[in-house]
Amino acid sequence: MEASAKDHMVMVPSTRFGGLVEVDFNQVLRRLQKSQRQIEQAQRRAEKIERILFKSFTATVWLWVQQDGKCPYCGKPITWKTGWSKHHIIPRSQGGSDALVNLQLMHPDCHPLLHQDVILEQDCSVINRGSDEWRKVA
Repeated sequence: MEASAKDHMVMVPSTRFGGLVEVDFNQVLRRLQKSQRQIEQAQRRAEKIERILFKSFTATVWLWVQQDGKCPYCGKPITWKTGWSKHHIIPRSQGGSDALVNLQLMHPDCHPLLHQDVILEQDCSVINRGSDEWRKVA
């Protein structure tokens, strides 16, 4: 059995000990797998936090402040009276997330227009294309 354990030993360079060090390949592999599991768990926790934050009023206020209270589609103010909807810049169906950097607040009437890509010629003047927040999703 000692011979089989020796079969899994490999020599790797070490800056800590200067030169080559003999290590058990299986042990290194187990540690890498454990690290990968920890990374996956952290990613799941981060996604859960993003989903919770997506629903929070604090996130909505933050988005509103970042957009100077204006709809990136039409450039008009977003208020309690006009209402709002959250738009995913990169759709979730295309790998987008609920992270705040992937969200915009839009008027409930502007949001479907963006998705339908229906803009009449006479309405083009109301689009705030010079705005930093203007982003078009195909």
